[in-house]
Amino acid sequence: MAAYECVLAAKVLHHRSARDDNAEAQRLLERAIVLDPNYAHAHAWRACVLGQTWVYSWCDDRDATFAQVAAELEIALKLDDNDSDVHRILAALNLNRDDHDKATFHQERALTLNPNYDLVVVQQGELLTWLGRPEEGIDWIKRAMRLNPFHPERFWSHLGRACYCAEKYADAAEAFSRITRPDHTHHAFLAATLAQMGNAVAATAHAAEVLKREPAFSVSAHLATQHYKREPDRARYEAGLLKAGLPA
Repeated sequence: MAAYECVLAAKVLHHRSARDDNAEAQRLLERAIVLDPNYAHAHAWRACVLGQTWVYSWCDDRDATFAQVAAELEIALKLDDNDSDVHRILAALNLNRDDHDKATFHQERALTLNPNYDLVVVQQGELLTWLGRPEEGIDWIKRAMRLNPFHPERFWSHLGRACYCAEKYADAAEAFSRITRPDHTHHAFLAATLAQMGNAVAATAHAAEVLKREPAFSVSAHLATQHYKREPDRARYEAGLLKAGLPA
């Protein structure tokens, strides 16, 4: 029970998407694993929390952190193949490798194991967006929001990206505007969205915010972090970013 309580507390901290909270979540998960080394769910969530440090570059060595995430998931999968979080996070890991087939396999497994789990449901929408099926993705993301009305703010980011991919730019702008602490990637999507809407002044303002937060930002480097399977979807986002005046 003590290990379980550590994991629950770590989840709350993880969803705040803040560096200090992430560090505390890591400490709690390490404690959970010390208490119960064979606790698959703790290993899966340790991978998830470490993955957050990788996404936000809160780690000193991104390659080593990514390898650590993969290692934790390998342990978790061996301990419990029926944990939906293990497969959910494995889907995310493979998506970051641009292995859409493996990502789909693990995502479908997670969905079968826990079809009403908001994190699995929202990730289904995210994956469908990357696969070039954003209209379906929007439906899944909105379903996740209904399942958890107190969902993490990043659900709005998933919805915004899906709407952009579906060329529903006004809906994309509205979704991204719900994020209270936007980072440079959110500003990048807003810049592209507003540029596609023909609002050059607002697009330029958000482009300036991108460069203020990330002076070395380039469209090509940013696109390398996006996981579109279809070239037209990637090209649509690239066009918006360039139209907003962000450097190639």
